[in-house]
Amino acid sequence: DKLTATYTIENGNLQNNDLLVLLSSFQADGEGRIGLGDQDIDYLFSPTLLKANSGQGLSVPVRVRGPWSGPSILPDLSKALQSEIDVKTDEIEKKAKKELRKKLKQELGVKLDKDKSTEDAVKDALEDKAAEELQRLLGVKKP
Repeated sequence: DKLTATYTIENGNLQNNDLLVLLSSFQADGEGRIGLGDQDIDYLFSPTLLKANSGQGLSVPVRVRGPWSGPSILPDLSKALQSEIDVKTDEIEKKAKKELRKKLKQELGVKLDKDKSTEDAVKDALEDKAAEELQRLLGVKKP
């Protein structure tokens, strides 16, 4: 249905970083180097079956490496696992930030807003508490 890619050629090497192939239930992207003079290749091709895995898609990156006459074509499991790791890391990070905001509000009374960083909000809350305690110790009444 659709194929797009750009490339540069320098010193006998074709470099491509944005291959995209789209079909109705299949997508593939790719990036790598094709040695025109040396007739070799080092390319990562990542096909994705879009309707697999409960609609999440199933992708198994494949590394093509070696001479044109007999390249090695093997699944790149580190790349396959990395995408899953990235998704899990994002989920864990979001959950941790949500819990941190909740605890800061409960324990320190820190109110976080989108315009202020967490560090600034905690710093401001601690400064306010310190000022209140200092005023209390010095017997200064609040206006």
